[in-house]
Amino acid sequence: DGKIKTATIEKTPTGKFFISITVELPDVKVKQKPISKNNAVGIDTGIKTFATLSDGTEIENPKHLKSSIQRLKVLQKRASKKQKGSNRREKARKRLAKAHEKVANQRKNFLHQGSNEITNQNDTVCLETLAVENLRKNRSLSSEISDVGWGMFKEFTKYKCLHKGKNFIEIGRFEPSSKTCHCCDYVNHDLKLSDRTWTCPNCHAVLDRDDNAAIMVKKIGLEMHKRKELSH
Repeated sequence: DGKIKTATIEKTPTGKFFISITVELPDVKVKQKPISKNNAVGIDTGIKTFATLSDGTEIENPKHLKSSIQRLKVLQKRASKKQKGSNRREKARKRLAKAHEKVANQRKNFLHQGSNEITNQNDTVCLETLAVENLRKNRSLSSEISDVGWGMFKEFTKYKCLHKGKNFIEIGRFEPSSKTCHCCDYVNHDLKLSDRTWTCPNCHAVLDRDDNAAIMVKKIGLEMHKRKELSH
């Protein structure tokens, strides 16, 4: 349905062809769900645990690349040993491309399932902006950061919210979500990345770093929305 505008044909490294068609549809606005504290969720993303939700739910990181890295290294080594321009080298290249494609498909499927479940269960999703490109500069974590797919997860969650009439609130990465106690708003400037739990010096609450961060993301997101409404 709709007026066809463009069509793009793409060939993948494994020899598969895909056509992407853009169509123009009537502007039908989906009625947005009301934003309320009871039907909102905050999400803190990480590497060890892919996502921690403000309701206590934890989504484990399947680490698709890490589980396949040895196989990829073997296929890469085999391909490099084949004579350039030979049929055997081309076959080895395709095997390697298929292995990479499988990892990418596994990651995409995991992110689609996770974002779909979150947007089905909640009317408002609050997520922190992540400077993925800056984080990748950390050589010891760059491959794990690329594998986790935070940017793709954000985009999947955002468009699913739009299509379902749900609300997507993105908070700035400079908001002190992980270092702020959600009970009393005390900011712990001495908190290190290795500290997984900490006790608030102000109200003495014992806080799990990821749980606290997710609750704070939700809190900041809802406060941002409230300020925006008041300004209008």
